[in-house]
Amino acid sequence: MRRHLSILGPLLKHPLLLAIPLYVLFLSIESIGSVRLWIMEPLALANSGAEENDDLSDIERAERALQAKTQQAAALAQENEFLRQTLSQLTSYTTAFGGQTAKPIPAQIILRGDSSNSRHSLLINRGSGHGVHEGYPVTIGNALVGRIKVCTAHTSLVVLITDPSSTVPVCVIPATPQGQVRADGTDRATRGLLRGNASATPRMPRLSVEDVALDAGIQEGMFVVTNDGAGQFPSGLLVGTVSEAKNRQSFVELEVQAAADVSLADIVLVVPHQRPTLDALARTLAGEHNLDVIKK
Repeated sequence: MRRHLSILGPLLKHPLLLAIPLYVLFLSIESIGSVRLWIMEPLALANSGAEENDDLSDIERAERALQAKTQQAAALAQENEFLRQTLSQLTSYTTAFGGQTAKPIPAQIILRGDSSNSRHSLLINRGSGHGVHEGYPVTIGNALVGRIKVCTAHTSLVVLITDPSSTVPVCVIPATPQGQVRADGTDRATRGLLRGNASATPRMPRLSVEDVALDAGIQEGMFVVTNDGAGQFPSGLLVGTVSEAKNRQSFVELEVQAAADVSLADIVLVVPHQRPTLDALARTLAGEHNLDVIKK
């Protein structure tokens, strides 16, 4: 008897060890047909939900109900903030451009780059399935922050204008008397090239504009906006304001305070923008230099 108890001892101490082989035990009676009988379903599984509810006190039920309401309120607040930011940005963009460009696509930032190789990038929750394509500009309101680099069906990688590989043709223009940017005045402005500076703090970057003419007469507070003859960006997207002008040997280098702080935003806008054809580019360049385009 003691011998049997010594064998069954571990099983009696841990009943689950005994239930496992019984749970998978299976009888097959071939003489009367294929009758299969499962033995020993776990007893706890049968009435677990009912027993759990019976065991809860009124206080515990109230706590669970309060927790559920708190989670619902948090989700609702997050949704309201999403809508608030989206409306604010769409209003800002529409005020600047009206119907001159296609309607922007709101997107949520779902991941921010945090390593040395990716800190100048974002991942957003809109992709080709939502009408987003590679090369599209990305803004916060009417302020440029980057471009779509890679698309999947439901997500896209955004490379920020602070990335070392980024170059953006820009121009420097004065503000209107109301302190606003005029997107239609970029053809008469001073031009330069915005280069990513690999800032260690790209969320609030001080950007750099090069190749500005020495006699341009740049002043602090003037606006820097996109003015891309190659058509990578719509003209007039706000980049920032001039904070300092440095005279170099053959050009002026501008320090620019970016107009948008990516770290404060959860929402961005993707601007549908198609680059012009070569023929259209040729005509644009010819018009800028008062040349005649040779027709085929």
